[in-house]
Amino acid sequence: MLTYINILHFTLILIPLIFSLQLFTYPSTRKPSHKILGTLLIFVSLYYFVNAQFICSKINTCEFNLNFLFFLFLSITPFYYIYTKSLTEEFFVFKKKYLINFIPALFVLIFSIISVNFIKNQEPQNILSFKSIRLFAIVIYNIQIPVYTVLIFLSLKKHGKNLRENFAYENYQINLTWLKIFFIAFLIFSILDLSVYYFNPYLNLTPFYFILSNLFFIFLGYFGVRQNQIYNISNYKILNLPVESETQLKEITNQEIIENPEEILHDKIKVLSETKALEIYNSVLDLLENKKIYRKQDLSIFDIAEELNINKTYISNAINKISGTNFNTFINKYRIEESKKILINQEYNNLTIEAIANDVGFHSKSSFNTWFKKLTGKTPSEFKKQMQEMALQ
Repeated sequence: MLTYINILHFTLILIPLIFSLQLFTYPSTRKPSHKILGTLLIFVSLYYFVNAQFICSKINTCEFNLNFLFFLFLSITPFYYIYTKSLTEEFFVFKKKYLINFIPALFVLIFSIISVNFIKNQEPQNILSFKSIRLFAIVIYNIQIPVYTVLIFLSLKKHGKNLRENFAYENYQINLTWLKIFFIAFLIFSILDLSVYYFNPYLNLTPFYFILSNLFFIFLGYFGVRQNQIYNISNYKILNLPVESETQLKEITNQEIIENPEEILHDKIKVLSETKALEIYNSVLDLLENKKIYRKQDLSIFDIAEELNINKTYISNAINKISGTNFNTFINKYRIEESKKILINQEYNNLTIEAIANDVGFHSKSSFNTWFKKLTGKTPSEFKKQMQEMALQ
């Protein structure tokens, strides 16, 4: 007869599996990050399956399951890190070097297979006994938690900087607020995982572990399925516009010799010369004035790059150099300046604050108010009132 603990354990096998099937089969979700998350959730499902004594005892596979138990256990945390990178790294591509993260798990897999054979041959006193492998796996896991916590944190921090350099809007799809919550949940889950190992015999933490684990993977699966790719593959062509010759690169940078022009095209650009930076900056201003592209609510630097047929890294470098701000601040400053002109123009007195916000490119009134207050020290309503009072004096 199944206990409620068995039922909770079974849902930990089923829930990740359902989300992984969705990630691999829905056409709209076939992105690199979705494939990585789908693989991660399969590993999670398999881990809880091989760890389910109430299942393996029925089908007589418990001894076989021991071969893979610790391999799966030690593979999950590296997958969290790689999944985070797939969402936060520009134009992410899975590289062979990422497989290095799974070397400890592979070693443990080999030792586990040997260990199970020793147990079968009634040689548990051997140095490769199951208990030794278990202890070794726990030691590695204790090392993994702080190491990957730092790596995930650094990836999220870098992502925040990339957002400011590439996007002039904010929403949950690019801000990855849910992933920051996941990061905190990951820490809690990891601490709980270790607590179950160290303190469960005394505190009986198993029910809490299974309940929180279910909630954790429901959260990860739900938001993971909804998450779109932030840096679209179609932007690769924009990243490489135009592919300059070495001579042209010398002209626009302060470098005498360009050893590898391709590196410059992948965000390793040297500092632009003052003349070229100003030229690109003025081209951006002309585009904002003539085409009013700032009104596009989901404006990104890739849109500017496509319009000007200039590599987005040059544009970012020029904006940083001339305006002293990142792309996000630069565009929103421009939007606020445009909104100020509308607010003091009596012809537009019939427009609401929200209408003005939408007209200059903000997603929402709250975002508009936040930026207006940040850059002027006043809300739009306060600014408008002040201007009207000054006009009457």
